[in-house]
Amino acid sequence: MKIYSFHKGGYASNSYAVCDDDMKVCFAVDPALTPAEMRAAVPSLSEIKGVLLTHGHFDHILSLASYVSEDIPVYIHPNDMDMLTDGYKNASSLVSITPITAYGASVNEVLDGQKIAIGDEKITVMHTPGHTAGSVCYLADSFVITGDTVFAFGDRGRTDLYSGNEAEIYRSVERILALDGELTVYSGHGPKTKITDERKYY
Repeated sequence: MKIYSFHKGGYASNSYAVCDDDMKVCFAVDPALTPAEMRAAVPSLSEIKGVLLTHGHFDHILSLASYVSEDIPVYIHPNDMDMLTDGYKNASSLVSITPITAYGASVNEVLDGQKIAIGDEKITVMHTPGHTAGSVCYLADSFVITGDTVFAFGDRGRTDLYSGNEAEIYRSVERILALDGELTVYSGHGPKTKITDERKYY
């Protein structure tokens, strides 16, 4: 499985493309790039099969409406589903005059332990609440996408916004740090890191 990282926009958020080794199928993750920009940025990309969201905050759905307009399905935990259309819950109303939303999405619920096929390979959903009630990570053989649950240098996501929970995020961090130490961590903000490096901070 291949992963491509992108950093775009004024909110310092990371977005990703996860593709099978043959580059026949790709999922956008927390997209700040539009589908057209994603296709231009990823070599040999032939199909964007869906959008994987780690959670529903506005800076992780910046370009989601453009995927919805192309009828590309969206994958999100049910606890964060209402954030797609609610500017207060996704925090965009706190920073933007116009709420950032995506109406009319074809939504697929993701649950803990669920496998999502990416070509002939699969990525596993980990429900990791705390930053939001529906925060998830996406686990592959060599990496994990952690959204805003775990960042590099021992940092973690805030819990003072809608549905955040301090006790839950600590439990979620512990669960992530119990994964294979050689996994590369791709987070929602900041540089990539490794599980083994993050254990030093806890």
